[in-house]
Amino acid sequence: MNAGERLGKYRLVQPLETDLWLAERMEDFEQQVAVALLPDALAPAIQQGFLERRHKLAALEHPAIPRVLDSGILPGQFQYVMFEAVPTEPALDWAARTRLPLARRVELALGFLDALTAAHGHLLAHGSLTPQSFSVTATGQPRLPVFPCLPAEEDLVQRDLAAATVLLSSLIAAGAMQVPSDLKAILARTGSKGKAAAYESAGELAADLRAFLDKRPISARKATP
Repeated sequence: MNAGERLGKYRLVQPLETDLWLAERMEDFEQQVAVALLPDALAPAIQQGFLERRHKLAALEHPAIPRVLDSGILPGQFQYVMFEAVPTEPALDWAARTRLPLARRVELALGFLDALTAAHGHLLAHGSLTPQSFSVTATGQPRLPVFPCLPAEEDLVQRDLAAATVLLSSLIAAGAMQVPSDLKAILARTGSKGKAAAYESAGELAADLRAFLDKRPISARKATP
């Protein structure tokens, strides 16, 4: 695909990343969308699973996850999924620019963890997140990038969680001269090796962060009298 090519009422404007394009509506009204091109989705071996995951993604409603607008097949047998496009900036840059206090930085990380919990609960994973993938809107609303309709296999889920914990660590390191002991314990557990020690899900990590904000006991520390 090349810039300027038409996709129904939309025209491809520029690539955002591999197989992901920004497109603009050419008829009726102005609108920008993100178009994910999935060249392998029509392979018979994976077609049924992809269609099921696309249905789950379309049914997933979370303010931090781009909403599916349409899908179809392009000439040349490319499957595409069209998502809403919202202007954003990297969460780390926004937190630094607005001098976000520590508690708000934790709440921002919670927004992303809640979104991952929702996606994983729908048996979907991203699998390619980096700290720069986490962004916010002009009003500070957390936003994840478009999801590539991947199954929530354990290794992909753990990649998502690992990226979120790196973001959390970066937000905290840049937002506090002195990190509270409970928050240090949470961060230490995110880096623990082995399932018995580390957080197993985004929801489990989010629960400890909420307990920290509410000044309740956290699971990352052993109970004391």
